[in-house]
Amino acid sequence: MVDAFWLKIGEKVLLNRIFLDDRQEQGNLAMGNRAGPYAKGQSVNQWIQQLTIGGKNPDGSWEYSQVTLACLRAAGRLPFNAPVLSLRVSAHMPGEWREKLLAEAAKAQLSGGASPILLNDDKIIPGMAMSCDNIGPRRSDDWGDLWSSKVREEDAHNYACDGCYEPQFVGANWFHLGGMTLLQPLEYALNQGRSIQSAGPVDLLGKNMSFRSKPASEFKDYFELEAVFLKHFEWLFARQMESTVGDFGRMQDVCPSPLLSLFINDCLAKGQDIYAGGARYNVFGPCFTSLANTINSLWAIRSMCFGEETAVTSLGELVAALLCNWGENIIDPLVHPAVMATDTVRTEEATRRFRQLREIALSLPRWGRGDSQIDPFGNRICERIATICVEVMTKPRSGLSDQFKKAAQRFGTEKQPFGGFCMQPGVGTFASYVENGLGCAASADGRLSGHAIGTDMSPAPSPIDRPALPSTRQFADAVKVLDGVRSSAAFGFANGAPIDLNIEEGMAIDRLMEILSAFVDGAGSNILTVTTADQETFLAAPGAPEAHDLVRVRMGGWTEMFVAMHALHQKVHPRRPYST
Repeated sequence: MVDAFWLKIGEKVLLNRIFLDDRQEQGNLAMGNRAGPYAKGQSVNQWIQQLTIGGKNPDGSWEYSQVTLACLRAAGRLPFNAPVLSLRVSAHMPGEWREKLLAEAAKAQLSGGASPILLNDDKIIPGMAMSCDNIGPRRSDDWGDLWSSKVREEDAHNYACDGCYEPQFVGANWFHLGGMTLLQPLEYALNQGRSIQSAGPVDLLGKNMSFRSKPASEFKDYFELEAVFLKHFEWLFARQMESTVGDFGRMQDVCPSPLLSLFINDCLAKGQDIYAGGARYNVFGPCFTSLANTINSLWAIRSMCFGEETAVTSLGELVAALLCNWGENIIDPLVHPAVMATDTVRTEEATRRFRQLREIALSLPRWGRGDSQIDPFGNRICERIATICVEVMTKPRSGLSDQFKKAAQRFGTEKQPFGGFCMQPGVGTFASYVENGLGCAASADGRLSGHAIGTDMSPAPSPIDRPALPSTRQFADAVKVLDGVRSSAAFGFANGAPIDLNIEEGMAIDRLMEILSAFVDGAGSNILTVTTADQETFLAAPGAPEAHDLVRVRMGGWTEMFVAMHALHQKVHPRRPYST
């Protein structure tokens, strides 16, 4: 029966995107607030079909059985991309199940299906349990009796993933994503609140996107720049959340969901639709992308511009290099006064200089590869991002606080209080590592404008404008990699922060089990995914798709058939770092 379920879910897989029948409308209701059409080029075979197995029951007992094993075996035996299988694990899981489950999980991952993904209950459950704390009314507020947002322990135990991997209170919550591409507030910090990518004939020095901060030439040290970057992030996210909370409940008027509401806890008791405050919990799970690229960029700025022994340029010159896309597009003298469009000598000099700086940036250590210096540096940035995100809700500005009060008064009563809001930040590109990169200028880590970013909370790929070679695989010990980004609370990313490992086809099962076991014991973040394919396999597949029709990759949120992917996506995966 389990195999039959897999066959049914995977029966409509499409291996040739030429035959894609595009019937998508302008918008859809996959998200709880607002949502537009999904990007089709990156989700040919994504059907939001998720199956979560194992972990704790509501009463705290462990749920592992022969059905759990049957699901793992189906994922390994049947060469499909769906359903997405998620296995909940814990350092405290029953010993008699641990080795059996990790052995079957390793076999399934080595079969090439990128399933199962692993979720660490020891990090996810506490994060979910505290995600509503300190959000809402203060003791002096007269609307406190209309609001109740404390998470019940049994609901935190009883979580499952949605269509990708985000943990959900099963049958108990409304959910909305949101988030931000973190390279963009870094652009604004470097360029006085303006987008670097938009600099040119229309927006001159760049389109104003945030508050006006000081020019690059006036930053006295790295930490002053970092503080301004985080301030731009906070300002933008607070503005986003005020708008998002203000939208809450509007969908009820245009598209209520009475059938779904029957299966969501508290909707019937309150007599309210899931879209009208009826759910027990209302969860915001913003996903922040380009994390690895942002950390690498901040490290490059610190090293190249402010390091006593490593500085090779000024921050002003580095910003000029980014405005000129590392020398690939020397732009108008209004932006770069030293370069005249008609002065070939100066243009060539600037091109050489900016390309030289790019080589230096690309030679620096990368976060997430086990380096003893940049990993702790990047982990601190992770914690600051998650903390600021939560504090936007726990220490709201007046506009957001007013939105809380309006929601309580509209949806709550003293007898049936409004379930309030939970904030569960996460890190997730899903399949949008190409899409998100398109909107980002050249970054200080050596990435070119518009190029792909790293997937999820994973290390950044090597540049896609350069060949994928054995030397670009960034080999690193997988256990050391996971230990380098170890955090008991996954830095505060309760909504999930997957580390996506690429491994070679010849990895021994005992070694993979050792890696999985390290994750179970607390190494890494709170979610781990594994894609098994040699770099040579990825490079050969586009030219011989029929011979590689079983090659599957983890896309951040699901598994995709590699030969069905757009050519630009196919360029990224052989350039992702490999772990041994």
